[in-house]
Parts: sequence; C-alpha cells; structure tokens
Amino acid sequence: MHRVLIVEDNREEAEALRRCIERYGQLNAEQFDVTIMRSAVDYVAEGGAWSIVFMDIDLPGINGMEAAELLRTYDPVTPLIFVTNLAQYAVRGYEVDALGFIVKPVSYNSFRIPMDKAMRAVRQRVLSLLIKTQDGIRLVPQTDVVWVEISGHYLSWHIAGEKDPLNERGSLAQAAEKLAGGSMVSISKSVMANATHIQAIARDALVMTDGARLAISRSKKRAAMAQIAALLGDVR
Repeated sequence: MHRVLIVEDNREEAEALRRCIERYGQLNAEQFDVTIMRSAVDYVAEGGAWSIVFMDIDLPGINGMEAAELLRTYDPVTPLIFVTNLAQYAVRGYEVDALGFIVKPVSYNSFRIPMDKAMRAVRQRVLSLLIKTQDGIRLVPQTDVVWVEISGHYLSWHIAGEKDPLNERGSLAQAAEKLAGGSMVSISKSVMANATHIQAIARDALVMTDGARLAISRSKKRAAMAQIAALLGDVR
C-alpha cells in the first residue's frame, strides 16, 4: 500500500487527481491510500511519511514551493510532483528536486508519465519514516528500526548503530501505522520488535542485534511467534 498525499485547495482539481491515481492503480495492480489536504499549513503540521506527494503551488498562506523547500530540509527522497498552472515556477521546481509538473486541468495523459517516474523512485528507495524528536525531525529507514517501546505518552525508537533511542510523543498504535507492511512484531502491550534484527529467541524473550533482551508477554506469544515464523521461516 502506497501512501499518497495531495495538497490542493480546489476540491474539483483534488478529486480529478484522486481519480487519476485510482485509475493508475487499477491499470497497474497497485494499491494507494490517498489523503487530501487543503493547505500547505496542514501539510507542515501533519508531517508523516508519504510515498508520493502531489503539491499545488498557488495555496493560501504558505505556498506549495515554500512547503516543498521545508520538506527537503528533512526529507530529500520522497517523490514530489507539482500540480499547477503557474508555469513560471518550473525552474525553481528543480531546486527542490521535483520529479516534474502536471499542468491544470489534470488529465490522465498528463498524469501518467510523471506518476510512472514517481513509482520507479518509490520502488528504488528504502521506505523511511519520519520521527519528530525535541531536536527536530529525523528521517530513518524502516529497516534500521531494531525495536520500539511506549512509555507514558512517548515512543522510544531504538535505531541500529545509535547508542541512544529517538524519543517522540505518540502511541504504539501510531508507530504500528508508520511501520505497517514491514517486519515489526508486537511482543507485548508496550513493545514491537523488528524480526530482521532478532539475534536469538529465548523461551520468553527475544535477544536483539543491539543487545537488548525483550520479554514476550504470555498473551502475545503465540501470535508473535507465528508472525516471526512467517517472516523468517519456522523458528519453533
């Protein structure tokens, strides 16, 4: 499932683009979860990890180009396509590594080529997630997450090769949503572990590649072991 964001204040244009994405998915056997935001302010406040971003430029408040410049300060890889009638911004689009422009009104013929290009980029890059810490936003490959724990209202992300965890306000359900489709396994009410970082499996615990020993709760054990077996092979 690819998470696609449309930032567009014109409802008709946003729906036309959504229909193009749905048609592309049907023709190419791809699944897309499409979110529409009406302003770049909403986009900046939301953050989140997106597979592809379609950005109008002529937006109220922060315009699309300014939002794209902010995006590139912490995320240099997410495919970005401008959808606009402001052709004078074409040159500046290359400054923020935009994959291209779609000129309004959107048609499937004008949409398909930049979408093909964006999907090639999605397939080539390692899926990453955004972690909002007190020091700023970090972009981390999902494969580098060893385990994640919730304590109070804060998530502690334990990242391969890093001594200290990255702490972010949130819930374990939000972490699971970010990591959906990957190799994370819920082993207790407060911990998820990356199956690809399991070094050893003890009777009631997992030993991770960072040396952590994570207890598996009795209520989660059967489901967790079945999921680990499906991801890594039979471990019983």
